[in-house]
Amino acid sequence: MDEAILDVASTPDAAVETVADSSSAVVETSGESQGGVTATDGSATSTEVETQGETDPLKDIPTLEELQAQVAQKVPYAQALAQLRPAYEIAKSQLESYKPLEPWKGLAETIGDPAIVQSAYDLVSSIHTPDATSTSGFSARPFLERIEAESPGTLDQIFVDILPIPITTADGQQSTVVMELIKSWGLDPNRLDDYRNIDTLRASGVITADDLAQIPDKYHDTFRAMSESAREDLIDLIKSKPLVADEMLRNAQDALEARQYRERDEQARQQAAQEAQQQFERDVTQAQEQDISGRIQFLHDSVHQGLKSHAFSSDPTINALEHSKILGILANLHNPFPVYRQMAEQTLKTAGVDITGYYDLVNVYEQERAKFVRYDKMGDQMQAPRAKAAATQAEQRILTKLNAWAGVLAKASGNRAAEAAAAQEGALATASARFIPNGNGTAQQGAQNPYAANPHPFNSPEYRVWNKKMDVEVGLTKAQMFGGN
Repeated sequence: MDEAILDVASTPDAAVETVADSSSAVVETSGESQGGVTATDGSATSTEVETQGETDPLKDIPTLEELQAQVAQKVPYAQALAQLRPAYEIAKSQLESYKPLEPWKGLAETIGDPAIVQSAYDLVSSIHTPDATSTSGFSARPFLERIEAESPGTLDQIFVDILPIPITTADGQQSTVVMELIKSWGLDPNRLDDYRNIDTLRASGVITADDLAQIPDKYHDTFRAMSESAREDLIDLIKSKPLVADEMLRNAQDALEARQYRERDEQARQQAAQEAQQQFERDVTQAQEQDISGRIQFLHDSVHQGLKSHAFSSDPTINALEHSKILGILANLHNPFPVYRQMAEQTLKTAGVDITGYYDLVNVYEQERAKFVRYDKMGDQMQAPRAKAAATQAEQRILTKLNAWAGVLAKASGNRAAEAAAAQEGALATASARFIPNGNGTAQQGAQNPYAANPHPFNSPEYRVWNKKMDVEVGLTKAQMFGGN
């Protein structure tokens, strides 16, 4: 019985046919007249198959024990139903176990990869990581650390987006996150411009030529960078304590040079970062071009593989040419020049193909593949898999369409080849009553043309070899064909 169950379960198409045949047989035969399988209540099984949610399709079929008994009695179709019922019960049980997953169907179609869903759930859950030291009882630090590790640069953007978020303070005043942050440092948010220009404010005041004349030339820039009050103190020290004044100038100069070094270093780092970003963009562009080129080759090879099932001739050269024509038409749909795309569209339209929405699908595919390559180069482990999953879904839809359209074009080409073959056969039939030359151009070699019996495709190598053999059989030589002896 176990083997029978496996046989039925492994061939669903056969099982469906068996159910249909068995249902018809039950209706056509009764337990009284034919000894067929009958329901336990003696009524015939209904041929109407209702939806599983409303009625069990096998509700009127005897139980397994009753069917086994009927098998022993050699009741028609009892053996098939005895194999079908346990297989059906197993399949029904499995289907029932999948019903709780029905609400997830939309997610599966949208996201595609369950690993992405699991990763997103784990990430969001980490926002509220329990933390006994926190006043809220949780910490979002694990979330921030993970998102920065998986998607570098995202943390910076989160910080930028958080700062201007409006909030209400404890006293009911409207503020922003960044304003309250500045207040927590003991600073006045309304004086940001003053803080930003602090060095300029300190260095304000008029420097006279007399003041500079008292300062050694090598310290002039240092003196100009000092605040007005510091300059006044320095002038007094030069008069009263010149050594202290000299030390003050040296210290001020060291501070100025250190600040200038930091500024130059910052400029150099910014320039290096800019050059690195430019190189990164060039690398990404090159990688994207290589990636999309590889995917196009994959689509081409996949469609070509499917076309191999369509044979237009026994001549492999003819087949290769026909395949190349079809692949060329489909390839022109992606040609950057509009004129070639229009040619491909017109050819497909002539064959009855509607490509509405195809270019939108291709744009989505190319964008998602480009995103995937960029995120992959960035090391973004969060967004790269999502972009790849979206691109894979679009690629599958594109491949489905291209294979279907290739089949339509192949069918059209096959019909054209069949019409050409029919025309050739008609031409041969017309020539069958003609005279065959024997040297003097008068003798008729029969009412039928023996060359019409050539079984090979027209003009194929086999066709020409067969004709040469026939030339020998009918005694036709080149000399006779051209009037020689």
